[in-house]
Amino acid sequence: MANSEASFQRELMNSLKEYFKGKQYTLWKTNDSFTPGIPDLYFSAHVATFWCELKFKKQLPKNPTLKNLGVSPTQFRWNQKQYQTWNHLRGFNCFYLIGSPKEAVVVWPIYEYQEPFAFPTDHRFNVPREPGGKWNIHKLLDRL
Repeated sequence: MANSEASFQRELMNSLKEYFKGKQYTLWKTNDSFTPGIPDLYFSAHVATFWCELKFKKQLPKNPTLKNLGVSPTQFRWNQKQYQTWNHLRGFNCFYLIGSPKEAVVVWPIYEYQEPFAFPTDHRFNVPREPGGKWNIHKLLDRL
């Protein structure tokens, strides 16, 4: 099970690759030191396209805020702009995926970077692990 953002990212990428094995997809682990704010992952397949900023916490906060999730103002602005631009297209999304050793939570962008700001419950949903520890990719994609 994941114990850092890097291992969480690796688990998620492996789960996506396994889920789409034999199908056409693009999975890009971004590493752009020249463009601040770009999310950690880009994924595209016939069912969904998304940008995803990953965060990892040893324990998920009960009331997630931008600050306690570690979302920088630059990351927030990038995600917000893409969400506002592309949200009208079915199957395209930008979101934060906050992982912990036991579960992950998808958090949709909000429109103002203000602290303290808690994400409303209608802006998030849990992505459980399947038996064996893999992430439930079907549940993740079903909600996008």
